[in-house]
Amino acid sequence: MVSEEYRPDPCTDDKMAESTATSIKKFDGTDYKSWSLEIEILLEQKEVLGIVDGTEEAPEDATELKSWKRQHGIARSTILLAMERSLQQQYGVQKDAKALWDQLKED
Repeated sequence: MVSEEYRPDPCTDDKMAESTATSIKKFDGTDYKSWSLEIEILLEQKEVLGIVDGTEEAPEDATELKSWKRQHGIARSTILLAMERSLQQQYGVQKDAKALWDQLKED
């Protein structure tokens, strides 16, 4: 059986992402420690790790909030797209990126 891998989208990811994040094995429920390290690196590269680790909370200012929501969407989608489809369905109901990350860590 061929494993699915996350491959950065050249239409949406910058050149740095294309060159350094060539492929990440999709999370299948095993080896969370290795997978999460790779995802943390990818989130850091996309400059959205702070949203997931809680160091960057939603701002109150409306203008800043719009940008934060976009970054939040990038963080959440990066995590979910790096998971097998069955796990996407299981965890995709979680709309908050930090809560999603925390739930994965606990499970």
